Amino acid sequence: MRILDWEYAGMGDVEFDLANLSVHHEFRDEHDQILLADYFGEPATPSRLARLRLLKIASDFREAMWGMVQAGISKLDFDFRGYADRHFRRMAARTQAPVFRQWLEEARG
Repeated sequence: MRILDWEYAGMGDVEFDLANLSVHHEFRDEHDQILLADYFGEPATPSRLARLRLLKIASDFREAMWGMVQAGISKLDFDFRGYADRHFRRMAARTQAPVFRQWLEEARG
């Protein structure tokens, strides 16, 4: 598998880029496992999967904040506030999930 990210290439953590891909395509857990296995060439470990889940929270937060900025400055006819709200809701749901603390523990390895 090859993923070319021309917008953010080389700017950060590869797992953040994978999490961002997963968020934007609304991948479910089984899709995330396939994504990680294909990308890294081995089955997804609990630690790597937990990091991806946590970075999906960061991705949603970043997208929500981008939407809020755009709602204030953009001249485009687009519901940026709705876009932001969708990402805020998803971010909140993940941080309030009963398994959130388990993800933190598993991410430590």
